[in-house]
Amino acid sequence: MLLFRYVAFHYLKYFSVILSALVLFYVGFDYMGVASSLPESANLVILYLIYKAQSAIDIMLPLALL
Repeated sequence: MLLFRYVAFHYLKYFSVILSALVLFYVGFDYMGVASSLPESANLVILYLIYKAQSAIDIMLPLALL
């Protein structure tokens, strides 16, 4: 049981780091491409980034599991 906790803790730690890095890269590159066409409203930019991050998680989750 102790070995399972050790392995699971390290696996989940590295999984979360890799998933968050992939999502941030995806959202960052997408934002750099469309930043000029977004409106000046901060609320709309935040909503765009949140919705894009949610869709990026769907795409990047299988990659992070590998």
